[in-house]
Amino acid sequence: MHRQPSSFRDLGHAWGALPTISAQMPSGVTNGTILALTGTEIIMGPCSELGPADPHIQIAPNNAVPAHFLLAAGQNVDPIFVQAATHAIVQTSKLAHTLLSSGMMKGQSVRGS
Repeated sequence: MHRQPSSFRDLGHAWGALPTISAQMPSGVTNGTILALTGTEIIMGPCSELGPADPHIQIAPNNAVPAHFLLAAGQNVDPIFVQAATHAIVQTSKLAHTLLSSGMMKGQSVRGS
């Protein structure tokens, strides 16, 4: 009977070789945090860290800023960027909730729901 890996330690035994994951977005730390939420357990060392799961909005070529910065900037921001930032924050929150409630927090109350 095949059992589901419960941690990164078990992945090597379950898959034999781990796949390579490459983040292609402005914030590698954000992508790493979202990736960590897909598991059933997070194992961290003394120097490990998880960053905020904050979406970034590209406002010009090679220039992306955190969505919440755009919302805090007030009326000096293009309404299209405000709409994109709002949507990105809502979508990221939904994604985190879905990943947590179907993974490591399955059957438990997940804040923000």
